[in-house]
Amino acid sequence: MMVLTGGGTGGHIFPLLALREEFEKRGIRTVYAGSIFGLEKEIVKEGIFLPVRGWVRKSIHERLLFLPGFLVSLFHAVLTAFDTRPEAIVSSGGFASVPFSLASLILGIPLYLLEPNSVPGLAVRVFSPFARKVFTGFETAGRFLRGKVVCSGIPVRRMEKMDRKRAREFFGIRKRYAVFVLGGSRGAKRLLELVRDTCKKVSECEFLAQVGDKSMPLPEEIKAYRFFERMDAVYSAADLIISRAGAGTVGELMLFDVPAIL
Repeated sequence: MMVLTGGGTGGHIFPLLALREEFEKRGIRTVYAGSIFGLEKEIVKEGIFLPVRGWVRKSIHERLLFLPGFLVSLFHAVLTAFDTRPEAIVSSGGFASVPFSLASLILGIPLYLLEPNSVPGLAVRVFSPFARKVFTGFETAGRFLRGKVVCSGIPVRRMEKMDRKRAREFFGIRKRYAVFVLGGSRGAKRLLELVRDTCKKVSECEFLAQVGDKSMPLPEEIKAYRFFERMDAVYSAADLIISRAGAGTVGELMLFDVPAIL
């Protein structure tokens, strides 16, 4: 059994889900561990969700809540890892990964890190000296890391291209062209502002935007989704993707060969 830990945003979650698919295909049981405050609580159907949250510098209230939640999460992670004795713990970083990453060090369980981005996050950088190996999506990431670094590429979820007509019907697309705006799992305010200001000038295009937790007003020409669950349908229906250049998204765009502005 392996523990896969990481979360907060889609960039930490989806590479782990891609790994989980491959592990389970090979008969290796996995358990996902994340935070009750992260996006993983909505995406991952079953797992261990701890009350750990990220360090918020501006909010005094959330800073006061950080330590109790972290200590409870660490205790739970150590207890769970001690009881189940996983063969390894695989972390993709993010605040949600810290309790089980620490538990691996306390109990002597092998720790492996996965960093798909060109610039590693704080959690991966901190734990890189203690990991058996650090797998990266880009060779440039190795400059920021210590330990055994292997540039392995970006794990991508198994998805098959849908019939284009069926994919367009899934989203109710009626106009000639479909433009999807992917601002990451939390949305990207600048991208939404850009599309908001231009959508009325392009009458042949239907705009569908992932807004995450952004609550900014959008014109009726834009269909707003908090989160796109069926990315296979998105990539199959899209004539153009406007997106942040997250590592996971870039990997999936290459897989589906979709025109994109990043």
